[in-house]
Amino acid sequence: MKIPANGFTHAGKFHADDVFATALLQIIRPDIRITRGFVVPDDFDGIVYDIGFGMFDHHQEPREYRANGIPYAAFGLLWRGAVAFSPIPRPANGEGGSGGGAGGGEENKRGR
Repeated sequence: MKIPANGFTHAGKFHADDVFATALLQIIRPDIRITRGFVVPDDFDGIVYDIGFGMFDHHQEPREYRANGIPYAAFGLLWRGAVAFSPIPRPANGEGGSGGGAGGGEENKRGR
């Protein structure tokens, strides 16, 4: 999925899933312009999340659930839909790919 130049999410109080979803979009597409509002304009051209009853709005029924029974929030829906098909910028020197988790990095290879 190609991330468009414009994003739209709900206005009012923001929640963790809104913040993380917006941050994710800005990582994938740094020049994205985010608009917040209570109603998605009919002529809006861009990605809509956490509002509007689209594929990235978790407020609709039926909801999509993870394997553990917890429903996806907007960030999870975006992560699955956007990141699965979009390259995430990586440092040019190739560092930072493992995230320090088990199985990656020189420290783990040395048994530390």
